[in-house]
Amino acid sequence: MKRVTYILIVVAMSAIFGVSQTSQASPNALPETNAALAQLSGAGTCRAEEPIATVEAPTLGELWILRPVEINLQLHLEQAPDKAVVERILNSVEAHNPDWRVTVFVSPHFALSDPDAVRAIERRGHQIAVVGTGEQLPLTTLSYNEQRASLERAMLAVRAAVYYPQEVVDWKPQDFDWNADTLLALQSLQVRSISDLFTCGDSFLCQCPYALNLGKVTFPYPMQTEFWAIPISEIQQGSEALALDDRRVFAGSVTPQDYLGYLLQKYGEQQETKDPLIIAVHPSIVGMDDARLEVLDLFLDHVVNTGGKLVTLNNLMSQSYITNFNVQSPSAPVPVGSQATLTVTYRSTLYCPKYRFRAYGKYEGENWQLVASGCQYVSTGDHTLYLQPTIPKPPGSQTVYTVTVVGQASYGSCDNSDPDWPTLDKYEVKKEVQISVLPRCIPLPGRTAGDPNNRLDVVFVPDTDYGTPQNIDTWLPTFLNEINAQIDQRLNGKSPVTDNLNRFNFYYTRDQGNAEESSCGPSSTLPTDLVRDCSFADVIVVFHKTTFGDCSSVDQNPDILSAEGPIGRSFIHESGHGMFGLADEYDGNTSYFQPNPNPNIWATKDACRTDATSAGWNPDDCNKFTDRQGDWWKLGTTNYIMKDGTYFDNGWGAPASRRISWILDQYTPTLSTMAGVLAVPLQSNTTQLNLTLSDSGFVVNQIRRVRDVPPNQLTGSYAYRARLLSFGGQVLGEFGFGNPRYIYAEEGYPYPTYLSTASFALHLPYYYDAKTVQIYDAGGTLVRTIDIASIASGGIAGAVTDNNGQPVAGARVEVIGPDLTNVATAANGQYSIQGLQAGSYAVNIIPPASSNLIPAVSSVSVYAGQMSTINVSLQLGTTVQGRVTSAAGRPIPNAILYVSGYETPRYSTDNNGYYVMKGLRPGSYTLNIDSTRNYHIYVNGQFVRQGTSVDLTAVAGQGITVDFVEPAIVYLPVVLKNMQYTPYNWLDATNGGTIIAQGDDTYQYVSLPFAFNFYGSTYTGLYVSSNGFVSFGSGYSSYSNNCIPSTSTPNNAIYAFWDDLVPTGGGNGNIYVKQIDSGTFVIEWHRVRKYGTSDYQTFEIVLRSDHSITLQYQFVSNTGSATVGVENATGTLAKQHICNGVGTPLTNQLAIRYTTP
Repeated sequence: MKRVTYILIVVAMSAIFGVSQTSQASPNALPETNAALAQLSGAGTCRAEEPIATVEAPTLGELWILRPVEINLQLHLEQAPDKAVVERILNSVEAHNPDWRVTVFVSPHFALSDPDAVRAIERRGHQIAVVGTGEQLPLTTLSYNEQRASLERAMLAVRAAVYYPQEVVDWKPQDFDWNADTLLALQSLQVRSISDLFTCGDSFLCQCPYALNLGKVTFPYPMQTEFWAIPISEIQQGSEALALDDRRVFAGSVTPQDYLGYLLQKYGEQQETKDPLIIAVHPSIVGMDDARLEVLDLFLDHVVNTGGKLVTLNNLMSQSYITNFNVQSPSAPVPVGSQATLTVTYRSTLYCPKYRFRAYGKYEGENWQLVASGCQYVSTGDHTLYLQPTIPKPPGSQTVYTVTVVGQASYGSCDNSDPDWPTLDKYEVKKEVQISVLPRCIPLPGRTAGDPNNRLDVVFVPDTDYGTPQNIDTWLPTFLNEINAQIDQRLNGKSPVTDNLNRFNFYYTRDQGNAEESSCGPSSTLPTDLVRDCSFADVIVVFHKTTFGDCSSVDQNPDILSAEGPIGRSFIHESGHGMFGLADEYDGNTSYFQPNPNPNIWATKDACRTDATSAGWNPDDCNKFTDRQGDWWKLGTTNYIMKDGTYFDNGWGAPASRRISWILDQYTPTLSTMAGVLAVPLQSNTTQLNLTLSDSGFVVNQIRRVRDVPPNQLTGSYAYRARLLSFGGQVLGEFGFGNPRYIYAEEGYPYPTYLSTASFALHLPYYYDAKTVQIYDAGGTLVRTIDIASIASGGIAGAVTDNNGQPVAGARVEVIGPDLTNVATAANGQYSIQGLQAGSYAVNIIPPASSNLIPAVSSVSVYAGQMSTINVSLQLGTTVQGRVTSAAGRPIPNAILYVSGYETPRYSTDNNGYYVMKGLRPGSYTLNIDSTRNYHIYVNGQFVRQGTSVDLTAVAGQGITVDFVEPAIVYLPVVLKNMQYTPYNWLDATNGGTIIAQGDDTYQYVSLPFAFNFYGSTYTGLYVSSNGFVSFGSGYSSYSNNCIPSTSTPNNAIYAFWDDLVPTGGGNGNIYVKQIDSGTFVIEWHRVRKYGTSDYQTFEIVLRSDHSITLQYQFVSNTGSATVGVENATGTLAKQHICNGVGTPLTNQLAIRYTTP
């Protein structure tokens, strides 16, 4: 369809403009348009008999035309003759697409004289706006109050002519008549927008970086939250910008064909930028020639066939500024007091507002509190923002912290005091997420699987001597390793505890206690409120590293004991007291004595002998072991653990073992009536069973794994229990649910009703390794077994360590395969990802940015119901760091650096000019700074070269420091103070100077008497061109001048008077060079004639050793085709004084001086 459309356009243009298919396009048309028209017309090669349907499909390079563009067509309706033309254009618009709408700007004069015509346009669904004031005096000649009154009369006049006056809220000036007071007056009248051309200046303050960079507004721009600048679109015509306002377009010798070319060119540009296309049309201009109106029809044909659309200003300003909004909470539980990272992703649809986001958090039963905020000033497109609320301490044992993130795009600052920040009552987007909070007593991984009511629950607390709270991520892995070692090597090391660890639950806390010698009972040694928050605890153990006398309370609920964290004698001995109520078996204080039942020592010999006989031991083995604190007897003379943990190898002894067995028998790990969650289910996933229940029992209709559907709220009152079992038969959880056949009073069932058949969905927590669901009735009878292996999944777990074998916390583990997800490693370097579909996965390990470790890649196969193990050791990389400063030592923030020969992220310097690149692989690199100026580069303190890049060799574990220092002189022509008018002081080079570069279009190299720094590079010579300029690095003889900056050659030049000059000697003049003194050098063009004229010019360039430049003009004429200014080596920076008559004119006895900052 694209080529068909173009052919139709060309044929129609031929009929309108009288152009044959073989003729040339207008020389005034844009080159791109001429080329396109020539190609589309076929240059006489298209045969009429060829069927149009056989034209080949568009190539990939042509597909740009298929992307939609929004167009705001602004029609003026100011005088009575305009009405017929507006009617014709509206008919054409609606004929092309009945859903298209335009904005009609009505003058107050027309609204008062013909309100029926205005209402007729409004009834057709087109937007009504206001143009001008209709009053005699220009607005810019009036005071603010006078302007406001005039504008208010204009708005009221048009509003009085329409059905919906409240919708007339947009205005544009006549003849660009407005100033800063106009903008303030419009806002005070609640006018929503002004449409015109907007150049940054006193009247229009550009606060958007994009506008500031361009010096004008080229896209809908929110000047305030409710007030917009709507710029008429422009195209570039040489060095000039031409507005697509027909008054501007047809002010020169422009044909209708040119006009169409302009519209098509800008339409194509907007397809790339996705900015709206805004066109102003005056019936008095376009309507004076049928060919011009036909151009609009042809343009609308093109818009139809390329998917574009015409919209009103309402569409441009009522869009959602934030789309594709999402908030991702951490996948792993977050400790209390730590920061949780919320990943906010969104798409910005508008250039210049601030995109603000706030997070409010609370626990159940609390009020919302502001916990984090973030603000971005970004371009349109997809963006990511990170909010990091600190997780507060929960009330009681809650483990879910709810966060609501609200977002809004609005004008203003990123200061939190700005009134336009979003709140829970005022926002554009909103999403609630939940953060899993590590409880104060955190289940020890792999060692907490039972109901706390039926197991011996032991909580480990770190002492303050492990380290500071600020360094917890450093010492916590050691603490956890010591807990596991004590459990495995000591507690589980001797019968009867051996093989009975399934009767324990083990927990730890990140909060620190403060154990002291003999402080084995008071809760003051524990973190505040720990006993309250972990009320299930039977025993609390405070591990410390300092050696002192430990002890334990007995029968205190909970019992509190202290012990050395590293493997030693104290933990196992004090556990005998605190966990099992055993007495000491040494000659000393036996105050821990538990007389009944099943003691390990006795207060009398008779008691010992009686108990020994009853237990089947030899009563003759009863032996008095101490007479302190009274006489005490034990069985035998062997020393056991309760004598001293030193005797660990001897075990507990028979009496102590008997008591331990008796204690453990009380904690048989059977399911309670409501077992609840025994294993940790996968968050945001649910097992959905679609069931039917009748007298015949349960029928399974469907088994699904669903996401973002919460499990049923299961309570202690139930008719049935659903028990989930793993592939290995382990009970994962047990949950009660009511009888779905019993319906309480509700709509359709005014009285409680018992249904014969009920179909329902049972939502259970999802476990990756669940294979079976067993359903029991209230009496405990198994009534149905359901195989759910079809929705089982697998997982990956392991540990990430560094090159020294130490855990790496905060590494990102990415898995890529049938599922895509990532997780961060915990403080001990471990990670676990469950719920992955079976299949092959790539595993990327990305170390924390602060580390100097190299990312690693691995692969793994995942199987349903299984966890695959991937342990990764990250190797040490290289760090490249340094600083970017000015010559005066001032830091340069936000400088961009990167390395080539590597997957190159961009690094920016901080506010102090520093940058750090960590984790680079050993090898060779080129370090680059993204700059158009050259720097002095120092590697490890040694000057290496001047430029923007340097080659480096990276060695594992070794850092490289690379500093970039601006040269002492660097031209910044974008800073206006760098160009000054200076007193004229002509330096005559003809007296004693040397003639050079004599001839037409030639140049000659000249050595300088001093080093001269130009745009950051130092030169000892330059090239003098016959055509009025000098250049550095390369010589040029170009006679056809460009406006600057321009990437076309010449570049890196000083243009004193760049034009086609002929210094061939005699009457045509010469070029002289002369050293005036040790710090001054002059290049003079003396009475040099311009080619083809009798005009001549005398001017000079004065270079000084302070690196300044002075241009002096003794006599100039015919300056309308010359370029004057300075330009850098890449043609991207320049300071232009005048070009082809545009700019500040040159005059006789004028001096211009360029200086450095």
